[in-house]
Amino acid sequence: STSTPGSLVNLDLCAIADSTITDADPAGNLGATSTLRLGYGAGQNEPFAYRSLVQFDLSFIPPGTQVLSAAFEMRLIQAANGVPTNVYLYDLNDPWEEMTVTWNNQPVILQPFVTRTPVDGATGAVFAWDVKGLVQKWIDNEPQNLGLELRGPEGGITWSRLFDSRHYTPFCPRLTLQLRSSLPIPTPTHTPTPTPTPTATPACTGTDAGNS
Repeated sequence: STSTPGSLVNLDLCAIADSTITDADPAGNLGATSTLRLGYGAGQNEPFAYRSLVQFDLSFIPPGTQVLSAAFEMRLIQAANGVPTNVYLYDLNDPWEEMTVTWNNQPVILQPFVTRTPVDGATGAVFAWDVKGLVQKWIDNEPQNLGLELRGPEGGITWSRLFDSRHYTPFCPRLTLQLRSSLPIPTPTHTPTPTPTPTATPACTGTDAGNS
């Protein structure tokens, strides 16, 4: 289905790729795991840093579409040292592949960070980062959409946060968007994430707010 031109469109988009990278295993790939980890230290033979990469497909959204709001959301499932810790979100300068990315070949981030959100130890909570400006740039291809990176402090006090990844979980990392376009915006086709058992989480959902 497609939206009516000029109407408000609400979309929830699941990530199409995600992975943790860590210097604890600099040549290892974690793209198929059920969690995304962020942190510094908090484990045996530490300290090591943990970062996460996430990517979305926005290619179906017409250039010139106005982004009225955009939030990146992840659900926290485990925390060590629950003191609120700023998690920074960066745009990326290089392409990467979910099943081959490692610490050693990780993409370069674009400075400065886009936004930050303090994440405490409230397991089960959904945390959000305001990415309205970044998504607008991606839709306008300025810069190209190569995904995002999340990282926190990598020194000092040890901490760890585990979030649901897009694999084998009921809550995928997602973009929650409200858009307006002079052109129709098609509702993306559902592409299930391979899982050992079916889940109720769609790859994406969309509503035409103007016609709801």
